[in-house]
Amino acid sequence: MLDVSSTTKGFLYPRMTNSQMSAISTPAAGLTVYNTDASALYCYNGTNWVSKEDKISGFYDYDVAAQLDNIRVRMPNSTLNNSAQIATVSGTIDISGTSETFYRTSATSTGGSSAFYQSYVRQTDAINTSFVNFWPGLDFLFHGSTQLIYIQDETNNHAYYIIFTCGGGYLKNFISIQRIK
Repeated sequence: MLDVSSTTKGFLYPRMTNSQMSAISTPAAGLTVYNTDASALYCYNGTNWVSKEDKISGFYDYDVAAQLDNIRVRMPNSTLNNSAQIATVSGTIDISGTSETFYRTSATSTGGSSAFYQSYVRQTDAINTSFVNFWPGLDFLFHGSTQLIYIQDETNNHAYYIIFTCGGGYLKNFISIQRIK
């Protein structure tokens, strides 16, 4: 048994990227590392790498992904289909879910503007490490547009709640991913 005690120092977990973590050959259940890509501790549960966090959130520029467990979410750097994109860190998973979207219909310099509310249901679909729009064809033209996504990772039996709000110029987009099961 290892007993470490100190009032002036701490324990530093091994630090590695997604690729390095995924490349560990036959990790033991309970193995814990600090994932530098996700800025979180990850533990191998005998089947998958799972974040010790149940929620992450922050502001991300386009093409920078937020990550929790094997789910990544980002705003693409494109002129079309600017809405939440989803991918895996590794492998392929089956997902299904719904999206509620509130989006602006016109630009305003100050104050508010009218908005639309729409919903979308996505049936079981395989996603992998290539980003795809959760709602194909949805395009946020103006900042402040918000997408609420509820997904079921049918492969790993996890459910997630994702909040995505488009920032001005597609910079500082707010992304929150919460594991709810």
